Amino acid sequence: MQSTKNDLSAGLVRLDIEAMQKTAAYAVRELRARLHSLINASYDQSLNPSSSFHLDANDLKQAASEYAVAVETYYTLVESTKREEIELVNRV
Repeated sequence: MQSTKNDLSAGLVRLDIEAMQKTAAYAVRELRARLHSLINASYDQSLNPSSSFHLDANDLKQAASEYAVAVETYYTLVESTKREEIELVNRV
């Protein structure tokens, strides 16, 4: 996909659901890789007795939280194509 069908006009916004799904899928893959990396780093540090734990549990917690949001968003976008109405919430 080289471009989207998003459109931001004066009174109307069109969102390209396919682009949103692909973006969310990319976020899921990247965040899963980050979480995997943090878990591996934690495991590696635990095997080295001379190593002090530099990995903060908050890093793992944050990565897991971001991953959970990405997965929920992705699956909601996938399932949204089966619904008649989509409501936007949390508009700032």
